[in-house]
Amino acid sequence: MTEESDNIIDFAEALLNRNPHDLLPITEEYHAGAYSECQHMRVSLDDQTHRVTCRDCEKDLEPFWYLKLLAREWKHRAYQDEYTLKAYAELEQQRKNAQARGHYFSRPSDPLKAGVWDAFVDALGESPIAIFHQGRQWMAEVATPGPTIDGVQVPQRAWLALEYAQSMKNKS
Repeated sequence: MTEESDNIIDFAEALLNRNPHDLLPITEEYHAGAYSECQHMRVSLDDQTHRVTCRDCEKDLEPFWYLKLLAREWKHRAYQDEYTLKAYAELEQQRKNAQARGHYFSRPSDPLKAGVWDAFVDALGESPIAIFHQGRQWMAEVATPGPTIDGVQVPQRAWLALEYAQSMKNKS
């Protein structure tokens, strides 16, 4: 054998010679069941031995299994990013459509409409999400406390007429 061929390790032989009990198996079924208490989210990579070790449970992981886990996570994150971008674009389009229909999302520069905005701020104690004219009355879209789900208050939106908002202020 030459000196160069002495440095070459037969991958199949290395796989056969390793102790199968030292590494966690590749199978999804095993991952979902037997060691599901640790998700192996924090790992260390050993550059010398090419081992992947979980820093939480200190088990050696099958590198190919961990690579599949990372690929699945990257795919999930890419899907989330794509979904978020689509949702943001959709919201922006809805906002542009609302502006075209005469909705104002900040204090308008027109003095009459600015006065309406200020009247809502005075009545509500805070800025509305938007104001718009509907029929013969001015309306405001406001965020209101919604139900509590799993200990988290979920905001909801409501639409109030200016006269109603002012009457509620006068009652308090």
